[in-house]
Amino acid sequence: MVANTAEHCLIRSNIFRNLSYDTWLVGGANNILEQNLLEATQGWDAIHFMGTNNVFRLNVIRNSPLVVYQVSPDLFENLSQARFDNILFERNFVYGFDGVITSQKGFTGDAGPLTYSHNVFIDTGSISIRFPKASFLNNTFIHASAVGNPVAAPLKHPITFEAIHSENAVLKHNIFVDCGSGRNPNDQGWYEFLGSSSTATIAKNYVSGPAPSYASKTGFKEGIPALNGGDPGFVNINDPLGPDGLAFTDDDGLRLRADSKLIEAGDDWADLGAYNIPTSPPLLRLLTLGPQKFTLEWTKESKHFELQQASNANGPWTHWSGSRTTNETSISVSLQETSLTGFYRLIR
Repeated sequence: MVANTAEHCLIRSNIFRNLSYDTWLVGGANNILEQNLLEATQGWDAIHFMGTNNVFRLNVIRNSPLVVYQVSPDLFENLSQARFDNILFERNFVYGFDGVITSQKGFTGDAGPLTYSHNVFIDTGSISIRFPKASFLNNTFIHASAVGNPVAAPLKHPITFEAIHSENAVLKHNIFVDCGSGRNPNDQGWYEFLGSSSTATIAKNYVSGPAPSYASKTGFKEGIPALNGGDPGFVNINDPLGPDGLAFTDDDGLRLRADSKLIEAGDDWADLGAYNIPTSPPLLRLLTLGPQKFTLEWTKESKHFELQQASNANGPWTHWSGSRTTNETSISVSLQETSLTGFYRLIR
């Protein structure tokens, strides 16, 4: 337990297995809980969150069938009597949890923001949001809220925004495969607003039925055909952790192949799903051609980086609008500098 008075604590690289009560109750402020393993939670809740500026990062929660039959075991649950502010769940890997992901308690509306970013959820339940400013960014949901058990029923969609106090939601760049439960597969499997969605920001999410057909959904209304069904291009959906059995490593099966249509399919050329971690700009190579003439070159794979120029390293920076030359391996631009100094950078 991290008490409400705890600040700047770090809980890292521990194993919590087969306990006889809820695993974590976390309050306080500016605490980080990362790279821990929570396993065999036995039907108890995994994490209760409250407090301010607390971060849950790179934890693995797995292999947790029911043993204790309490009502609705939760992965991440707030306490109705405790406020939370600026809570981040980032790059957590959840695989096989008999219970819901989140079922928010209380209807005060006085909390948030709550952010789920770059997480993987496989074979688990649903999310119910009852507070404002909840964001879902680049998460991957596989077979979520698809199968019920005696204490947690599956819902039509893995994410439900309740009619009260769920304003200003954000849903961007998520992947939903084989999710939801209902009579009509074409009308289930992504997110649902029980009230108005007028304050929500929704952009470029992908949805499909199960592998290997990855069927499209006639009820999905985002309006981008390429993001409604069709092979998402996972390395191996049947081996999410890859040969090394570790989460968020280079061999994970839910990474996108180089030919995946979900690569650069989001806003600002972002990849969809949990493995879209920002990368450093490519290296600019300088090739001298003559007095005050030179060529800048960078790899072809970085085609969506923008070349900018400035007369001072601190800016202001402006877009370089000249022509590019592209060959099999690289992109290059030829420049002529009339001054002794010039600054160039690539930015995405």
